[in-house]
Amino acid sequence: MKKLSMDKYYHPHITKMLDSFDKTERLPLLTFIIDQAANHICLIGGKSGEPTMVKLPFDGQDPTLQDGKWSIDADMFKYYYHNCLKSVQVNEHIELEIDEHTSGDTYVIGYTHDQGVRRWKCDSPCQEHLDYFTTIKSKSYQRISIDALEPLLELADSHRPLEFFQIDKTNNEIKVQRDSDVSTFSLPNNPEAEIDLVANQEGLSVLKHVCGNAQSDSVMINIDNEQLTVTDGQHYYSRSLASLAEFENKSKVNYETEVKCVVDISSLKTEIETYTRVNQIKSNNMSLLYIINNEAYISGFGFTSDGFNSLSALHISAKKTSFTTSTSNN
Repeated sequence: MKKLSMDKYYHPHITKMLDSFDKTERLPLLTFIIDQAANHICLIGGKSGEPTMVKLPFDGQDPTLQDGKWSIDADMFKYYYHNCLKSVQVNEHIELEIDEHTSGDTYVIGYTHDQGVRRWKCDSPCQEHLDYFTTIKSKSYQRISIDALEPLLELADSHRPLEFFQIDKTNNEIKVQRDSDVSTFSLPNNPEAEIDLVANQEGLSVLKHVCGNAQSDSVMINIDNEQLTVTDGQHYYSRSLASLAEFENKSKVNYETEVKCVVDISSLKTEIETYTRVNQIKSNNMSLLYIINNEAYISGFGFTSDGFNSLSALHISAKKTSFTTSTSNN
């Protein structure tokens, strides 16, 4: 039988794709597109409306593999693949067998580390996946280096939890939607934005994944029809930006920076966790951050119980002594 190999370099991309399947779909599918002349074997899957495509080079594959397009049940394939990853060695690839019958039926066969056999009968290729394969090539993309994008993703992380995060290249600012309210901030340290970008939390997760596993030093981004598509030129991830139009039409609130404070996150986290264990402080849902000179303190208080501790401040710049009230204990 013919062999199809999935090299270790593609394991993170295939895993990300398989983990994005929605089991509530009646029959989640994984589509294979083999094209020897184009030097690729494409795997397309993911949640309906949010597909992912992983492209393997045909070079190094079994030369007797024939061109073809077909889909298999993705649910069992996901568990098979994760089972293989548990036992595969660092330099090993995962191998499938392609069994073609004279009747015209084709089967994909995989073997687990404990000699279990998994077999999938190939069906007609999923039309949504074929359409995706065609349309992603016609999209126009903005390119940004990974070195320039990663600090922006760290900036987005500093505003979590969030619903939307936008970089406005024209105004060199960011907009963040949280609990349906939109706030506007200047980009810190006055860098110039290289691209326009808008993403929700899932989109930011995809951007971080691509940056961490890209096979190039840059990524390309497309936003259209309330959909974000991210690619390193070889693998493609698309995620829904539902409610994007509503976000863009929301009125925004401008904030002026009063304090910049860098503290040891472990001491801050430990103190907040302590407050959440005290019922009356947790139910009061109120903390106080106090900043003076080069010192920062956090306090949590209830009706008859209080907590107070200094934070290990690495850097503080403030216009004046500040009290900041927060309702984040819960």
